[in-house]
Amino acid sequence: MKAWGLGWVQGAVTAADLARLDASLAVVTKQVTALKDIDPTKAKDAEGTLAAIQEDLERVVGEIRVLDPGFKFELPAR
Repeated sequence: MKAWGLGWVQGAVTAADLARLDASLAVVTKQVTALKDIDPTKAKDAEGTLAAIQEDLERVVGEIRVLDPGFKFELPAR
């Protein structure tokens, strides 16, 4: 990444980037499932956050497909 103005300029998002993000999301989902037995309230809060992240990921993939119809990446069904 390069500093530019007040923000950061990043290279293109790749299918590998999205796959890593999705894999991380799957790991955290399993951890939240385990948390249900320990602290159901925190698990419920975390589930809401995870749902929002999943929606954001789906939106980003959809926007990339609009910009690049040849983009090949499929999110697994959850």
